[in-house]
Amino acid sequence: MIKLTKSTTARTFCALLALGAMAAGTAAASSTASAAGSIGITMMGKPVAADSAPIYAQGRVLVPLRAVSEAMGAEVSWNQATQTASVTKWTEQMSLKIGQQVAVIERQFGEGSSKETVKLDVPLKAVHNRIYIPLRFVSEQFGYNVAWDGHTVAIRSPLSEKARTTLYGGDLAAARKLAIEAARQSNVQYEHPPLQKTYRWEMNDDEYLFPEGEALRFFVIKDSQIATYYEYRNDFLVAVWQGRLNPNDGDAVGHLLQDKLADRTGPAPKIDKAFLYYDVGFAGSASWTSSGRAGKDGKLETTAYRNDSGGVVSTKGTIALALPNETRKETVAMPR
Repeated sequence: MIKLTKSTTARTFCALLALGAMAAGTAAASSTASAAGSIGITMMGKPVAADSAPIYAQGRVLVPLRAVSEAMGAEVSWNQATQTASVTKWTEQMSLKIGQQVAVIERQFGEGSSKETVKLDVPLKAVHNRIYIPLRFVSEQFGYNVAWDGHTVAIRSPLSEKARTTLYGGDLAAARKLAIEAARQSNVQYEHPPLQKTYRWEMNDDEYLFPEGEALRFFVIKDSQIATYYEYRNDFLVAVWQGRLNPNDGDAVGHLLQDKLADRTGPAPKIDKAFLYYDVGFAGSASWTSSGRAGKDGKLETTAYRNDSGGVVSTKGTIALALPNETRKETVAMPR
C-alpha cells in the first residue's frame, strides 16, 4: 500500500489516480458527472483548499476525497492493485473501491475489530485524475454535521452553537454536565483501540474526576475496571488514554491517581490538582448518585449523596458538579 501524505508530490498522486481511473472506466464516469465549480466547501467556517472542484453526479454533490478528508484531520492512502482508497481517523478506517457503491467501515477495539458495510448514495468515482465521494457520507461518518444552501457545503461542528458556548465559556457546572452527557451517551472518539472490561456483572457505575476549575478534560472510571482520560479536541470528546484497574482491590480513585494500574495504553496523564468527584450508577432496582472532592493523592471526601435501594431513599447534602467557591480556570478558546 502506498500512503498519501501531505508531503507526497502532486505528480505521484495524479499518476496513481490516473491508473485507477483507467482501470475503473473514468471515461464512463466523466460522462455522467458534471463540474460544480460554483460550489464552495467550508470546514468549521473556513474554506477547504482543493485543487479540483466538486462535481454533480446522479443528483448528488461529490467532492475530492483527499482534500476533504485531510481537512477533517484524516489520513488517506491508495492501493493501486485493488483500486481502493482508505481513510483513517482515530480508530476507524473506511475502505472505498472505485466504481463500487459501498464502503467498508472497520473499527478497532481492544485486541479485535469489527467491520460494517455501508451503502453510498452514488458509487465512488475517479474523474479528472481525482477520487470523488459523496460529501455527506464522509463528513457524517466522522461525526460532523453538514449543511447545504445551494452554493456552499458547510461541514460543521458536531455540537450546536449553544452547546459550544456553554462548553467553552459557560458556567463550570453546566459545562461539566454537557461533558458527562457526551461520555454517558458514548459520543466519544478513541485515539487508541479501547480497552475491554475483564469482569461482567449486573452493575453500571461511572465515577467522574474533573480537575479543579476545568470541564474540558476529565477521568471516568467505569465499573471500577477501566479508567479513561478524555479531552475535548476541536469539539470532539476524545478518549486519549486508558488504564485497567482491578475491581477486587477497591479504592479505584486512589489507585488511578497513584498510578497503580494493571494495564494502560501509555503513560498516565499527570494532573497536579484536586478534583471534583461525581459518581452515578445503578444495579437492579438500586441507584446512587454522589459528589465530593478527591485530593491529588486520591483521598476521597463525599459531601453529598442520594441512594435509592428499591424505593428506600437516603440523602445527604446537595449533589453538585462544582466544588464550593470553585471558579472556572480554563483558557481554551472555542475552535473556529
